[in-house]
Amino acid sequence: MTLNSFAHLYEEATIVETRRSVLDILDNHVPKIHSDMSILDLACGSGTVTRIIYEQCAARNIKPPRVVGVDIGPNFIEAFNENKEARKWETAKGYVGDASDLHMCSDNEFDLIIMSYALFAVADAVAHKVTAEIYRVLKPGGVAAFTVWRDNFISRMLQETSAAVGRPEEEIRRFDPGKWSLEETSHKTLVAGGFKPDMVKTFRHDDTFGALDKSSLIDRFDSPFWKNVGTMAWTEEQKPRWRAEAEKSILKEQKERGALQGNCWIFTAEK
Repeated sequence: MTLNSFAHLYEEATIVETRRSVLDILDNHVPKIHSDMSILDLACGSGTVTRIIYEQCAARNIKPPRVVGVDIGPNFIEAFNENKEARKWETAKGYVGDASDLHMCSDNEFDLIIMSYALFAVADAVAHKVTAEIYRVLKPGGVAAFTVWRDNFISRMLQETSAAVGRPEEEIRRFDPGKWSLEETSHKTLVAGGFKPDMVKTFRHDDTFGALDKSSLIDRFDSPFWKNVGTMAWTEEQKPRWRAEAEKSILKEQKERGALQGNCWIFTAEK
């Protein structure tokens, strides 16, 4: 079982924090959206970035740009296309595809590429291929933007809950962002893909997972999406322990840090 299995639960479980970081990108770090743009929403999921682009265009009363969504998960593209129909994304189209092989995209096709919380999920062996493909399909003068976790409560919660129920060490380690929480990792990966070092910029985005009361926070992370993600490899005997172990992790985080941290790096790379 993979994240793709819970694709239709993903958007509403994550859009609050994703929205804030994407708005930071669109408002402060990339050229202003205009109707003549072509935009790639890479690792698009169910279309959170596309949704925000369309909302901004509606608020400005301008025609939305052409948007291409690509994700490796077929269920995510199914959800993307359902959103396209329901929300009337008439200039958008979704494709199932691997970020390391964007064969459905032409050289120099996009003015803007946004890859939200996904670069760190790419296997090390192909990370440079992903950024090379991004470089290839980006227009000269175009900008690619990425969000990568810097200090992430979710990773700690998934590790702590898995450890508490006795999951294997290698399973627990896969939730650890490790080197991807370091600025230099993404910077080197972008340069390895072809971007010039002086054209890669880094920004800090500080955030939290909401100022909710204890009960609301526990309910949020006991929701179907997070429960399924956290327990996908657990035994049937272990799964009922999710809420109690998530609560312990939440209370520990609040005591030690004062809030559930959701801080990220924003990287922009101009071709």
